[in-house]
Amino acid sequence: MKISGLFILLILCVPLIAVITVVTMRFIARKFGVTEIMNNGVVLTPEGIKYMGFFFTGTRKRTFAEIKSVELVPYFNVVISMLLFRYGLNCAKVPPNFFGEIVVIRLKRANPYEYLFFTPKNASSFVEQLKQQINKA
Repeated sequence: MKISGLFILLILCVPLIAVITVVTMRFIARKFGVTEIMNNGVVLTPEGIKYMGFFFTGTRKRTFAEIKSVELVPYFNVVISMLLFRYGLNCAKVPPNFFGEIVVIRLKRANPYEYLFFTPKNASSFVEQLKQQINKA
């Protein structure tokens, strides 16, 4: 059985391209200071929350005054609710966390989304801290 040169080139180049892509993305994340946001999905700041925009197009910020409510919901409940349009059509993409819980943040006005979904590392403490900050605002 003869293996073509194109097939060998493909086998060698695909892993190399993957490694170069990962290294480049990590370098860019460190350069722009968004490593913590990329690891957690969302970060509490003194003014509000900071999260990554659509397809890593920069960071987005929301103040505590813009947040209407926050809740911690099991993943499958969120997926079923989305299929039944509980969150409507103006909601962000749900991150995959099949056996965990999703933080659902509802904004007071849709800009462009009314609901935001996150999976921080310690979701329960994040929700408690965010609820405290919302009550203060």
